[in-house]
Amino acid sequence: MSDNLTEIDEECPGYESDGETREPVIVTAEGTELYEHFRFEADKGQQLLRVDKFLVAHMPKASSRNRIQQAAEAGCIIVNGKAVKSNYRVKPGDVVQIVMDRPRYEFEIVAEDIPLEIVYEDDTVLVVNKPAGLVVHPGHGNYSGTLVNALAWHFRDNPDYDVTDSQVKIYADYNKFSDVPSDHWAAGYINYCTNAEYIKGRGDGKFYPSDKVTGYEALAMILRVVGYDKNGEFTGADWQVQTAATANQRKVTKNVNAGTLGTPASRETVAELLCQAILIEKVNYTLAFGYQISTDPKDTIAYETFQME
Repeated sequence: MSDNLTEIDEECPGYESDGETREPVIVTAEGTELYEHFRFEADKGQQLLRVDKFLVAHMPKASSRNRIQQAAEAGCIIVNGKAVKSNYRVKPGDVVQIVMDRPRYEFEIVAEDIPLEIVYEDDTVLVVNKPAGLVVHPGHGNYSGTLVNALAWHFRDNPDYDVTDSQVKIYADYNKFSDVPSDHWAAGYINYCTNAEYIKGRGDGKFYPSDKVTGYEALAMILRVVGYDKNGEFTGADWQVQTAATANQRKVTKNVNAGTLGTPASRETVAELLCQAILIEKVNYTLAFGYQISTDPKDTIAYETFQME
């Protein structure tokens, strides 16, 4: 079973499925149990159409034809109870299923009473000695028993901590982008940050949530939090030049190779950009004076959030 199929599973929330079904729908000759994740029934007027094209048409915001074809090669596309190849032609009345070797999982952070060795804790900082083998956060194959589940339990009675992100859910149906439906797992976060003008789409009304972020895009988002882009300088034909110039002026990119900013950003690059950006003074923008750098050395994200000077 290809690991690439995980991408289909995790990026297709909200489409028709059995939901509560946890019993396998098919057991292969090798004894592999397959569970239904998505089901589509071709209507009476359905014209003959390859099953890969049929599924892409029914899940345009969730998957690509290449991934669907990978699923078919792995035996995960079922029509009327039988596995089919991607060139199978769907006809009226066909029941098409996407199945996988694990039950469909609806993501939720569940508080679990897992012992934590707390080294230090105050109102803003918690230092934990994480034991070897404890997974940090839920993911494929580790949906519970993680450090995040333990922290959710630790903070369960603290009103200052919202481990379920209930406030973010308020923004889920803001529908800022046509390719981020309200039931997308990240809709609340994306719409919240868009509403705060920290992130933007690509000018066509879409966000492209599955695309990789370039160094320039990560840099633009970070600089907006500092206070830039109030005049729209990070949009338009020369937005990359403007973004790089601003970052260079504030020395945010002093340790980053400028030639890598146009490529997908590594975790190391994003961490470096963040570390430099949170230490610089924030800016205020007015039509009369443009951007004014704060003269207060404590007017930084680092001090505001962590009391770092």
